[in-house]
Amino acid sequence: MAGVPKGSFYYYFESKAAFGLAVIENYEYIWAQKLTRLLRDPAVRPLDRIDNYISEGARGLEKYAFKRGCLIGNIGQELGSLDDQFRDRILSVFSSWAEYIASCLEDAKRRGDLPKELNVPEMAKFFWFAWEGAILQAKLERSTAPIEQFRSVIVKAMGGKAQSG
Repeated sequence: MAGVPKGSFYYYFESKAAFGLAVIENYEYIWAQKLTRLLRDPAVRPLDRIDNYISEGARGLEKYAFKRGCLIGNIGQELGSLDDQFRDRILSVFSSWAEYIASCLEDAKRRGDLPKELNVPEMAKFFWFAWEGAILQAKLERSTAPIEQFRSVIVKAMGGKAQSG
């Protein structure tokens, strides 16, 4: 226990649900900083930005011995089916994250690195579906192999061309 009297908790949060939603909001804010740094850097080619995100995720899993993953994914697995307020908020977070990937994919299409017919909104959502599953599997296996398999399959699914210098 943190040793904080119950009355102090309720001074800051009207309920446990309000606290949980504040945790989600804070994580979304922190993650937006990371996504901006990795996925909106105009000095890096769009598909390389996505690859850099994947690589950093794999390094993070290794750094914490596969004991940590995505807080939003973890909360979604635990609370998403129980409370519509949490479910809706988590869906909103994933939607906002998909916009970062969509922006990279659109940039890559403009450069000719992806097929013009690629459905960007669909692929951006699929990225997060598959990424969250890869993180879960990597934690279970205590290996980055699922992340590498994700990387291989997502590049093929996008129809991307290999990046060069």
